[in-house]
Amino acid sequence: LDHDSYNGLTPLGTVIAEAMRKITNSDIAITNGGGIRAPLSAGVLTMGNLYTIMPFDNTLFTMELKGSDIKTAIEHGIMPGNMGWGQFSGIKVWYDQDAKAGERVTSIRLADGTPLDMNKYYKVVTNDFMASGGDGYNFSNARNMVDTNLVMRDEIIKEWKANGVNTKIQELLIAGVDDTKDNTKPEEGGNTGENGSTGETDNNGNKGDNNNP
Repeated sequence: LDHDSYNGLTPLGTVIAEAMRKITNSDIAITNGGGIRAPLSAGVLTMGNLYTIMPFDNTLFTMELKGSDIKTAIEHGIMPGNMGWGQFSGIKVWYDQDAKAGERVTSIRLADGTPLDMNKYYKVVTNDFMASGGDGYNFSNARNMVDTNLVMRDEIIKEWKANGVNTKIQELLIAGVDDTKDNTKPEEGGNTGENGSTGETDNNGNKGDNNNP
């Protein structure tokens, strides 16, 4: 899975964000592209691989965030210039690449296709670096902020060992116009997931022997 966060939302960034979302049972996950330092190669997953990809001991940080503030956070991570693009899951985003900073996002939809409600609170997971203002992100309007003290890297490899790495990546960031026709009212999405397993897993979810790096 490739990752060049200076060129947009990446396959690996999407997969990592989706794992964060499942682990914490959140509606939306947002993480910083700069915190992911290498692509994920095919083959057996080891903790050594994950240390190369995510060398920082960031923890998973959950909060309740209003739709309008989610839009602001996503906006901050699109075409950011001097840092990696924001990586996310649980939403699909349309943006105008010719618009000025702060006005690029034109539409956001939840995983079920309903529009993000700007006045509704959603459960969001990020990392402690971003939650404390890292890379210029501002979550000061959030409520029920909780540092889970779960190391993001460690929990993600547990999730991947248990359920495999889903390499079927959906396009979640689109430069263009949202022409989706609405048939339902916006509603809060949800997600469930379990973590914890033993044994190494390859990228297709097949378990093998433990191989510590």
